[in-house]
Amino acid sequence: MNFGSKTVLDMDVNLKASSSSSRVEARYLQSRRYIELHERLQEERGSLAWWRDELRAAGESLEYSVMKVKRSAL
Repeated sequence: MNFGSKTVLDMDVNLKASSSSSRVEARYLQSRRYIELHERLQEERGSLAWWRDELRAAGESLEYSVMKVKRSAL
């Protein structure tokens, strides 16, 4: 959900609204913020898992290269 240049995450939700409909609206916006944040965190989790695997593979490759250099030095 996007409101101009602000997302729901950027909006300041006032949960102390005076009318019942305002409180319901505020709760709705708050729940949307949590949902958007959860989705963003899930995306980042996938990205971090990919980077973890890439770094693990790079580390293994580096260890193999170091082992080869040590063997050739002996």
